[in-house]
Amino acid sequence: MLQPKDWLYGTNVGSGGVILITTKKAQEGKPVVSVRMNYGVQSAWRKPQMLNAEEYVKVRTDAAGVDNVAVPSGIDPNIYPYGQVTRTNWIDEIFRTGNMQRYAVTINGGSSQLKAYASAEYGKLGGTLLNTYSEEFGSKLNIDFRINDRVSLTERINFTYSNGQGGINTSSHTGVTASAMFYPPSATVYDMDKEENFIYDSNGNKQFGGTVPSWAKDLGVAGTFGEIVNPVATLMRLNQNRPSQRVFSTTSLVVNPLTGLKFTSEFSIGSKNYRYENFSVRVLEIGKTNDQNSRTLSYSRTNDWLWENVLSYDRNFDKHMVSAMAGYSMKYNAYNSLDVTLYGFPDEDEYSQHLINGTDWSRTKPGEGRTQESQVSGYARGAYSFDNRYF
Repeated sequence: MLQPKDWLYGTNVGSGGVILITTKKAQEGKPVVSVRMNYGVQSAWRKPQMLNAEEYVKVRTDAAGVDNVAVPSGIDPNIYPYGQVTRTNWIDEIFRTGNMQRYAVTINGGSSQLKAYASAEYGKLGGTLLNTYSEEFGSKLNIDFRINDRVSLTERINFTYSNGQGGINTSSHTGVTASAMFYPPSATVYDMDKEENFIYDSNGNKQFGGTVPSWAKDLGVAGTFGEIVNPVATLMRLNQNRPSQRVFSTTSLVVNPLTGLKFTSEFSIGSKNYRYENFSVRVLEIGKTNDQNSRTLSYSRTNDWLWENVLSYDRNFDKHMVSAMAGYSMKYNAYNSLDVTLYGFPDEDEYSQHLINGTDWSRTKPGEGRTQESQVSGYARGAYSFDNRYF
C-alpha cells in the first residue's frame, strides 16, 4: 500500500504509468577520474548459403523439365554460356566484420557542501553491412550544492549527439539482403567487357554490374533474372547525413523551512534538433533501373520546458498522522519541421549535389509542420490516519 508521502503527481502522469529514473549522483571525497575503453567486432551469424552458378542452372533446368517448358534463355548454355560460371558470392560481398569501439571518462568528487559528477562517452559502431555505421556522443554534468541544513540546489545537464548511415530497405522481397540472395552468381560487382576488363564512367569510376553485363543487353537474357538491384551498389551508393542533437537541463531547489514541511521547485528545459540529408543516384545497370536521381533534405526542431512546484507536509503526532500536498505545474512544447525532395540533377559528383542544381520541382512539394502546446495544472491532496487503522 502506498503511504501518502509516496504519492506520484505532476503534469505528465498518465494512464500509461510512471517511469522512475535514477541518475548517477556525485559522491563526497577527493576527485576521482575513471577512464574506460572498449573495442570489439561483430559479424553476421548463420548467413544464408546460396547456390553457385552451376547449381542454379541445374535447378532451373530441372524445374523447366518438370513443367515441360523451355529452358530460360539466361541459363541456356547455347545462348548465354556466360551464365554457367560462378563469379560472385553476393552474400559474402554485402556483409563484413564491423568494428565496435567505445571510450568513456568520468570525474567525481567534492565536499559535503558542493560535489559534482561529470562524464563524457563516445561510441562508434561499424555495421555488418557495407558502408553502414552509427556513432554517438554523450556528456552529463551533475552538481549538488547544499547551501545549509534547510536549503539545497541541484543542477543536471545532459547533451547527446548521434549520426549514422543506414536505414536501407530490408524487406524480405525487395531489400538488400533479398537482392543478394536473388542476384545471379554469374554476375559481377563491377561491369566488365567480353575480355573481362573493367568499364569506367566519365569520372573514371568503375561502373557497377547488372544482372548481366552491358555487352549482353541485346541477347534477350536479362529477363531470366528479373528486376533486381545490385546489392553492393545499393550499399556503396549510400550518401546520408543524419545528425541529431539534444540538450537537456534540470534545476531543482529544495527548501525545508519547518519540520515536516518541504517545498520543491524543479525547472527543466530542453531542445532537440534532427537533420536528414540523402542523395540518391541514378541506377542504370541492367536489372531494376531508375533513371531519376534526387536529393532529400529534412529538418526538425523541438523546444520544451516544464516547471513544477510542490509544497508538502508530513507529520506524526503520537498515533496521529497528517499529510498534505499542493502543487502547480506549467509545460510548453514547440515543434517545427521542414522537408524537401528535388529531382533532375545533371551531374552526380559530390560538388553538384546541391538543391540549386536540381531541375525538377514538379514531383513533390516542400512540406512544413509547426505545432505549439502549453499546459497548466494545479493539484492538492490531504490525508489523515489514526493508529494506522483509520484513514
